[in-house]
Amino acid sequence: MRALGAQARAGAVLVLLNRPHPPQAATGNVRYLAPSEPVPIHKWDYTNPTRVRQAFDMGRREGEAARGAIERFLAERRA
Repeated sequence: MRALGAQARAGAVLVLLNRPHPPQAATGNVRYLAPSEPVPIHKWDYTNPTRVRQAFDMGRREGEAARGAIERFLAERRA
C-alpha cells in the first residue's frame, strides 16, 4: 500500500486486483478483492465491444456477490 498516503491507509482499504488470486482474509484495514477467473479482455481494448461488455458484466456479477463481505469489512472498520 505504498501508493497510499498515511491518511488513506488509516481507514479501510479495498484493493481491487485485475487477476485471479486465492481468496485472502482481510489483514488489518486492508481487504483484497480479485476476479474469480481471468478477465475476458487484456488492457482496455475498446475495439472489441463484446469483450468490454463481458468484462463489465463479470465485474458487476462478482461485485454484487462480494457486496455483503465488503459491507461487513467496512462496518467492522468503523466500529
